[in-house]
Amino acid sequence: MSFSSSQLHSSSVCSSTDVDSTGASVQSGWASELDGRILLSDLPLEDYLDELVPCSSPYESANLTIDANAFSDYELGDGLEVKSTPHVRNGLASLVADFDDDIRLSFWDSHSGDYRFPLSPFATNHAKSSPDISVSFPGASDDVEARSSRWEVISMCVEAKDTEKGDPFLHHKSGATNADTIIQLARNARTLMLVHGFLYSFVLGIYGDIVRIARFDRTVCIVSRPFNLRHNLHILQRFFWHYTHPIIGSPVVGCDPTIRPLTIKENTWLQKHLARACVERTDMDVFMTRRVEVHNDHDGTVVPYFVYQVVDVNPRLMSRSTIVWRAIKDTYAEDQHARNVVKPCILKESWRHLVRRPETVFYRRMASTISEEERWGLPRLLAGGDIGQLELRTWELCSPHAIGLAYERHLRLPMSPFPAASTYRYPPSCPLPWPQHQTVTWAINMTSKYTYCERSHMRFVTEEVGRPLTDFRDTKELVTAMRDAIIGHRLACNKAGILHRDVNLGNILIVDEPSPDGPLGFLHDFDYSYMTDVAPGHESAPAPSNIDSTELKERTGTRYFMSCEILKGNPGLIHRVYHDLESFYWVLVWIVLRYTRQNLGKAMSELVFEYDIDAALQKKVWWLIMQGNFFDEQPLIIEWNAPLTELTSKFKSLVAKMLTSHYKDNHLTHEAVLQLFDDALAQTGWPEEDRVECIRLDSQSQQDDAERLRKPSPEIRRIVANEFSILKKRCATVAGLDVPPSIPDESTGTDAGPSTETEDRTSSKRFKYEVSTCGSHGASSLASRPPGNTVGLAEEE
Repeated sequence: MSFSSSQLHSSSVCSSTDVDSTGASVQSGWASELDGRILLSDLPLEDYLDELVPCSSPYESANLTIDANAFSDYELGDGLEVKSTPHVRNGLASLVADFDDDIRLSFWDSHSGDYRFPLSPFATNHAKSSPDISVSFPGASDDVEARSSRWEVISMCVEAKDTEKGDPFLHHKSGATNADTIIQLARNARTLMLVHGFLYSFVLGIYGDIVRIARFDRTVCIVSRPFNLRHNLHILQRFFWHYTHPIIGSPVVGCDPTIRPLTIKENTWLQKHLARACVERTDMDVFMTRRVEVHNDHDGTVVPYFVYQVVDVNPRLMSRSTIVWRAIKDTYAEDQHARNVVKPCILKESWRHLVRRPETVFYRRMASTISEEERWGLPRLLAGGDIGQLELRTWELCSPHAIGLAYERHLRLPMSPFPAASTYRYPPSCPLPWPQHQTVTWAINMTSKYTYCERSHMRFVTEEVGRPLTDFRDTKELVTAMRDAIIGHRLACNKAGILHRDVNLGNILIVDEPSPDGPLGFLHDFDYSYMTDVAPGHESAPAPSNIDSTELKERTGTRYFMSCEILKGNPGLIHRVYHDLESFYWVLVWIVLRYTRQNLGKAMSELVFEYDIDAALQKKVWWLIMQGNFFDEQPLIIEWNAPLTELTSKFKSLVAKMLTSHYKDNHLTHEAVLQLFDDALAQTGWPEEDRVECIRLDSQSQQDDAERLRKPSPEIRRIVANEFSILKKRCATVAGLDVPPSIPDESTGTDAGPSTETEDRTSSKRFKYEVSTCGSHGASSLASRPPGNTVGLAEEE
C-alpha cells in the first residue's frame, strides 16, 4: 500500500532540528521528494525481515534469551520523550546482550548532539540532525568520546516519541508534526547512505509502545507493519540479529560488497602518491577513502580504484544520488613502494532510472565512432558499467524470486547492449532474496507498472579531471573551455549520433591540467542524452532532420538553461541540436552576469533566470527581445572586455533571431556558434585575471557600479551600437510571439537560484555547480533548485 504523503505538503514550520537550515523551504523540498514514496508493507513481520533484511545465519538457531522486563522502566506519556530515552536505550541494549562481542551493537543517547551534515564543503544550508538514539557498528567499543557527534561511527538511527500518537505512518494522519517526523527519518537515512556508501539503510521508529522498521533505498521507503514493543520483543531482537548477519557485504545489511576500507599498507601507499601531488583533503575525505571495484559490463572484468576525495555530491535521497570522486587506479600489488606516478581520474557513481540508458553506453558509442585524433572536448571512458545489471545476471541464476521479475526483465536487463557474464560474487549456498544494486522495492509492494520507478547502480571512471566552469581564472579561459565543449557536442552529434539534451553550468568543466595541444574544456554527464539506433555514416542511419523519436519528445534539461522553445513545451516538440546550442548561450549569460564586472549589476541575473517554467520563459523572452533594445535601457557591457562584450551581443542576436522566427528557421548551428567563439578568441584585448566573485551588491553599490561603467570604451560603444541597430528591428515581432514577455518586477524578491540551495539540493565551491552568496535573499521555489537539477521522465533529478 502506498502511503499518501499529502500531509508532508501541509508542513509549513521548521522542525526543532532545522536550526541552521532555511526553514520551511527545506521542509517543502523534502516533502516534495518523499511524496508518494513512503510505502506501507503488507508483509507479515517475519517475512518483512526475511525479504528486506536478509540474514546469513538463521535467528532460530541462535538460541538467544530475551529479558521480558527489558522495557519495564520505560514510561509513556506526553512530555516524557527525553526522560524516557535512556530507558529505551537500555532496553534495546538488553536485546543484544547475548550477541557475540564481535557483532554486538551499542546504543547511546544522541538527541542533544550536534550531528551536522558530514561533508563540510557541501554543507551550506544543510540542517543539523540529532537522532534520539544512535546505533554503533557491530563490535564497536563503548568509547563515549568517539561517539561525539560523528556520523562515521553510526550505522543506524532510532527515533523515539513518547506516545503512540507520534506514529507518523498512520494512513489517516496529517499535519506539520508528522511531516517533520518522517523527514527526520529520511534525513538520517540519507546521511548514513552517503557517509558509509550503503546501498540501503534502516531507521527504527518507536512511538510509545509501537515500533516501525523503515528501510530506505534510492527510490522508496518501505515501512513495516506496526508491532508492540513489549509484546513482540522477539521481532526487534530478530531484526538486530538479521542486521548484524548480512549474506553479502560487511558488517551490516545494506553495506556495498564492492567497496571496503583501505588496509594500513594501502593507505600508506596512497598517502605517498597524494603527498607527491600536494593533494589537500578534509577529515571526511580521509574517512570516506575506500577501495572501490569498478565492474566492466562489456567484458565482465573488475578494475579496483582508490577514491580519495569527493568532488561533487547530489545529497538528495531518492534520486540519481550522484557522487563524483577523485581517484587513482589501485596498482599497489604491482608497485608497493609507490615509485611509479599514477595519474588521477574521475570516478562517478549514480542510480539511473531503469527507463534510461546507462551512461556508459553513450561513452562507448563515442569511443567506437570518434578516433583519438578527432576526440576533443569529450571525456574518455576508462572502465565501468551498470553494477545493477551485472548483479542481476548472477542473482537470477540462483534466486527463486527471479521468476517473479521475468515480466519486467526487458527493463531490468535490456537485451541490447547485453551485459557480459559477470564476476560479481554471490554466495551460492545462501542467495539473496532480492538484488541490492538494482532496486526492487516497487515490485515487492506494488505492481510491474511501477518498474519505471526502479533504479540501477552505475559506477564508471573517466580519464579527464576538471574543475567547475565558474572557477575560471580569466574570461578568455572561460570562453575557450566553452568553445571546446561545443566542439565536443558537435563531435557527439555528427560522429556518434548523440544529442546531450542537458547542457548546463555543471556539465561543462575546465580541464585541471591541460596539455599544450589539448582541449581546455569538455562536456560530460550524458545521463539524459539521446542516441540514434545506429551511428551516423551507417547505411541505415536516418538523416538528422528525419529523426522523430518518442524519447526526443521528453522535456529534459535544466530549467535555468533550457531553450525558450523547450520551456514552452508544445506537444510533440522534438529536441534538436539548436536547442542545446541555445543552452550554451544561457550558460554564458549566467556566468557573465554573476562573475564579471558588467554594467547591469549582479541583480540582473535574478531578472533573467527563474525556476518556474512559465516565468522562466517570459523572462528569457524579455531578455532576448526587450532588454537593452530601447534608448532608456543599457545593453550588456563587460568592463574593458571588448571581445566578450561582442561575443555575448552577437550570440544574443543569433538566439533572438531564432526566437522571433518561432523556431521555424534561423536555427543555431555548430558552425555559426563556433565561428562567434573563434572570432572572439582571435581578438586582442582580453583582460587577465578578471574573474569576480559572485557577491551580492547592495543597491548603492550597484548604482555606483553602473555609473562607473556608464561610459564604456569607444571600441565597446561601436560593438554595442552595431548590434543595437540589428536587435531594435526585431522588437516589433514581440507581439507575434505565442508567449508575450513580461518585464520582471524587481520588488518580488525572487531568489537568484543555485546560489542559495536548500538543505537537500546543496552545492559548494567544490561542486561542479556554483555556490556563492549572490542572490541570497528571499525563499522562493527557486531556492530549492540547483542548476544541475534536471527535469526528465518520471522525476526532476
